[in-house]
Amino acid sequence: MARRIVRIFIGANFVTLLVMAGLVWLDQGNVASHSIAPGDRIITSQVFMVLLGATTVQVGSIAFIIAQYLFPRRRSLAG
Repeated sequence: MARRIVRIFIGANFVTLLVMAGLVWLDQGNVASHSIAPGDRIITSQVFMVLLGATTVQVGSIAFIIAQYLFPRRRSLAG
């Protein structure tokens, strides 16, 4: 199960990187053709901060899932 979840996270990150690459390409094309000002880019520092935060959450989630897999909770003897 943990391997499956890690694969899902890796796939989601790969798709995110592809989308980001497309947006950067779009930004560069728009700035080069003077369609937008450099300050009006789609990819800003805030976007990078959100991606950094999301990556941190994913790493924490993976660590939690792996810990749950390696150290399952004991069942209560009381019932």
